[in-house]
Amino acid sequence: MFSDTAIHFLQSYEANIVQRWSELARQRLSPDLLSGSWFQDSALRRLYRQLIDAFVRRVYRDLNRTIETLSRSVETPSPLEIKLLLDGFASSAYEEFELREDSLRDAQQIRADLNAMGQTLKQVYSERLCPQLLTVFQHHRDDIRERWLRDLPTARISDHFSLLSEEDQETFVDHTLDTYEAIIRGREGALVPHPQEPQTACTRYEAWIYRQVDYFTPKGFALLALQKAVAHFGELVEPLLARAVGGDAWTYRVSTLLLGEAERMMVEGLSDAYMERFTKDVYGEVGIMLHRIKNKLTSVPSTMRTVLAVADEEYGAMFDPMVLTVEEAGTWSEYDQLASAAIEAENALLNGTSAGGAPEPEALEQLRQAHASLAEFTAVNGERLETIRNFKNNVASAEMLHEMLGIVYEGGLQTQQLTQELQLRMNEMYEREPPRLEALHISELVGDACHEAEVDARAKDITFTFHNRAEGVRIFGVRRDIGRPFVQVIDNAIKYTPQSGEVTVTLQPDGDDHVLFSCKDTGIGIPPGEEEQVCSLCERCSNAKEFASGTGTGLYYDRITVMEHNGEMWLESGGVGQGSTFFIRLPVHKDGSEAAAAGNGE
Repeated sequence: MFSDTAIHFLQSYEANIVQRWSELARQRLSPDLLSGSWFQDSALRRLYRQLIDAFVRRVYRDLNRTIETLSRSVETPSPLEIKLLLDGFASSAYEEFELREDSLRDAQQIRADLNAMGQTLKQVYSERLCPQLLTVFQHHRDDIRERWLRDLPTARISDHFSLLSEEDQETFVDHTLDTYEAIIRGREGALVPHPQEPQTACTRYEAWIYRQVDYFTPKGFALLALQKAVAHFGELVEPLLARAVGGDAWTYRVSTLLLGEAERMMVEGLSDAYMERFTKDVYGEVGIMLHRIKNKLTSVPSTMRTVLAVADEEYGAMFDPMVLTVEEAGTWSEYDQLASAAIEAENALLNGTSAGGAPEPEALEQLRQAHASLAEFTAVNGERLETIRNFKNNVASAEMLHEMLGIVYEGGLQTQQLTQELQLRMNEMYEREPPRLEALHISELVGDACHEAEVDARAKDITFTFHNRAEGVRIFGVRRDIGRPFVQVIDNAIKYTPQSGEVTVTLQPDGDDHVLFSCKDTGIGIPPGEEEQVCSLCERCSNAKEFASGTGTGLYYDRITVMEHNGEMWLESGGVGQGSTFFIRLPVHKDGSEAAAAGNGE
């Protein structure tokens, strides 16, 4: 029973709620319905009181007859309009409650009762209008489930589903069936634990959306594939419904309308959440890359400010540049000319003595003039010359300058690489073609990657070995995508393995349903605690940063590609200097005859 306080609230504020209800109905309902003779304030008041009476007595016979009459009225364009009308009652009552919540006694109880009343109306309406649809659903549930599972991993819906395990396909179908039934019964608003935060609650409908988005987004499923998979339920139910209702056109029409409404809720809710997650993921990736670009660019002006001693707007020039300025270069050049002239005068004096051994008067005068000019110039520019000689032409200063310019160069190079990666990512998203899944021999993909890497391995005198124990094993994937992770992992192994090291690639079955790729090297290894960092966006291990340049994006996108093929990618390392082993595990593809043979135990 609903509480007396909730009933009293509805009775006390009838006029306000009915007015809200009328205004909301005029916004939501079709003009054809609103122009009907029954849609007047007096009719809404009668229906309002009938609703309260049903809630008080918990008997819905009179309300059911009213709903039936309204649904079958020639003035009602669609029975779905009645659903919107009843939803409008619940919304209007709740809006009035929120305005007065602070002044009401037992506000928490009233809130709970109003929510329960809204749910009750949905259930009463649904069970009144579509008992045949519910009967079909109950009697043919196993058949619908079997047919859905049969069609799911085919081109009729999407080949992408064939990458999933049978268990995961069954989980999707079972959860979706349950949610369809909840919506058809008007119980999609029942509260359940939140899939991501079990300590909080969400509606059953929301829980289904969260589960699908959490599961399918990392696997790279196209939204259209999910929409087709969800909508396929209606295609399976419609012929069963048509046979069940026979020639009852009214029942068939109402049932298909409610079935279509449930499908619309499922598809639209999933689409909104899926696109929101996709947008957040893309913005997140772009944000991380732009943040890294900003960090790299920040070091460039700050370093060059130090090197060039660019004047600050507030304090002006605070110190001398680390490199020669134009004026200093001119000063040093003039000093060099005067010093050279003095040396030439000395040489002329020594080489031009008279027969008696006395210096030539002309040569002596030139020497005096050269030294006088040099002394005069030094007296004026001595401090500047000492700075140039002792600091800017100093070996230690040159080493410091070389280091700082190296920072600038690395920042510019990293920025260029990250910008190119970002541009490629955006181009892929803009120009992305629908993925074409096909059966691929994984030994050929890995073999091609090994062949490309052999040249680099020989250049470093690295012992490179490929053990192929999976000849003939096939995977199902997008050729242009799934080959890249093998290339990237092998290239990295060679890149981070020192001269005369070893790299070993192995491809072998992993049980009956998976194939395992591994690439083991004797390279720099992974510092403890940084294993997960290797495959994070724009992240690199601390020891890798000193070994070679890189943007930290390759393995991140490679792992995404592997996950989109329902695979796993991970690594193991004994620590710094102990080498690393990367693993990629993918499901084996079996065509129809192979799957049937496996199912029959042949």
